[in-house]
Amino acid sequence: MEDKLNSPDNDISKAKSFTDDTYARYTPKSSPGLVAIIRQSDWKILFVNSSFTHYLEYNDEDVSASRFSFTDLLEPYQHDRLSNQLERNTDNIASRSQYLIYPLKSKSGKIANYYLYASPVTEELKEQDPYFYMLMFPDLSKWGMPFTSFDSKELFLEQFDSEDFGTFERNFNADKVFWSAGLYRIFEVDEQLKEIDTKYSMSFVHPEDLAIVKDNVKAALKSNTDLNIELRIITATKKTKVIHCLARLVKDGSGHPRLFTGSLRDVTDQRQIEADLKNKVEELNHSNKELEEFAYVASHDLQEPLRKITTFGDRLLEKYKHVLTGDGAMYLSRMSASAENMRNLG
Repeated sequence: MEDKLNSPDNDISKAKSFTDDTYARYTPKSSPGLVAIIRQSDWKILFVNSSFTHYLEYNDEDVSASRFSFTDLLEPYQHDRLSNQLERNTDNIASRSQYLIYPLKSKSGKIANYYLYASPVTEELKEQDPYFYMLMFPDLSKWGMPFTSFDSKELFLEQFDSEDFGTFERNFNADKVFWSAGLYRIFEVDEQLKEIDTKYSMSFVHPEDLAIVKDNVKAALKSNTDLNIELRIITATKKTKVIHCLARLVKDGSGHPRLFTGSLRDVTDQRQIEADLKNKVEELNHSNKELEEFAYVASHDLQEPLRKITTFGDRLLEKYKHVLTGDGAMYLSRMSASAENMRNLG
């Protein structure tokens, strides 16, 4: 097999010998999922299975074509992202079980989302031009994906919300940022816009919050801790929104930063409700204070007449007790007691 791979034959013969000798040990041509084997140096596709042909419409004749490449399936803005995934999976075995989501283009031009896993084919090919085993599964849901990768899915599950939520990835190898469908809704940007970089993403941050956001991002990257902040943005339609951002750094097997992946949640309505509730509480406290002041004044103003009622009642009872007998004495006594009770309440 090694002699075949090192032979000066053309790409077609290499592809044939590769699939005959190596691919059969991995999975049959009718295996579930879309499978392709590509050469890393130029992303040339050397093998596809029947599911690949069924969904993406490329067949064995296309595989035999000298220029059939995985780039035929991807929009140009996704090339750096895939390159980063392949490099990361070469360095880190654990990351090979993690997927990224790509919009792939079929032979007829139809675009659909696919979960893509990638792994080096076999250790015995280390000395050769590296090959990758690509396993893809179509997303058959009718809804836009709320996340873009395995890492952002973890954040999605932690911070799940059916609306006003999205995830992003910032690729360190190339200054590109990838948004899920939810972020386009939050920023009110047309989903046709694909070329997004850090500068464009930061342009939505409210000018008064920009400095603190940059400081927090730098601190999170430096200390390798999660970024957890709240900020204001101004959308493409000039609406001001309050956003909660949770993000974390993803490193390769050597500890080098690969991605900055995170989630954004629109908490504008929630913060407005909290602000309204705070205003209501402040209004209630103000009303209670005014009521307390009124009660104090009313109590103070009542003290003098109550004191006179009590005083003159006592004098009547003392001076005319021999005249006021029976019911008269009882009424006067009860009047004095009630007045005294009211004074004590004040």
